[in-house]
Amino acid sequence: MTIVYLIILVAYLAINGFLASNASDVANDKGYEKAKWFHMCFWLGPIAYVIIAAMPDLSIRNSLDEMLNILKSGNSSEGTSSSTAQASSSIVGKSSYTPPIDPNKPKKVCPQCGARNNRENTKCFACGEPLD
Repeated sequence: MTIVYLIILVAYLAINGFLASNASDVANDKGYEKAKWFHMCFWLGPIAYVIIAAMPDLSIRNSLDEMLNILKSGNSSEGTSSSTAQASSSIVGKSSYTPPIDPNKPKKVCPQCGARNNRENTKCFACGEPLD
């Protein structure tokens, strides 16, 4: 009978280790320390799995903070490209943010909203409408 209990214990530890390993990979993908969350999952089990599922993704949070800083500064020409400005604008939606427009380049006017876009833009920075 003790051999059955031993087999059950070994199976439980193997399954728990496998689940803890996968959950710690998820925590690592979200930007948290993998070893710490492996131990949390191994010893706390389902409680730690729920915590990992509820944790915010730090890499997305950092990207959103960076975009927010760009939008707050109002001057995205330093160190960012027009594609970054377009991505920021499309995530935030319609806002008062206007990307810098080079006065020496010809402009494209959006047929949908009338915003002035740089010539190389294929989509309007304000509404996302394709430009002709």
